[in-house]
Amino acid sequence: QAVDELPEHYRTAFNLCVRQGRTYAQAGRELNLPTGSVPTRIMRARKRLFGELGRHLGRLRRPPACLQD
Repeated sequence: QAVDELPEHYRTAFNLCVRQGRTYAQAGRELNLPTGSVPTRIMRARKRLFGELGRHLGRLRRPPACLQD
């Protein structure tokens, strides 16, 4: 779900390379981008994903309310 909520330009590059296994060059050609722009978009997508997922993980690490002081 977090991937689906990424801005389209990050989501598309992420899906092509990470989920579908395309190279940066292949994704760049498909997206009409310089090859170097593809890993930048993927890095920014991952940063957003880690930030979003980190918020959820933080909630999971807290003890239940009944155990908090």
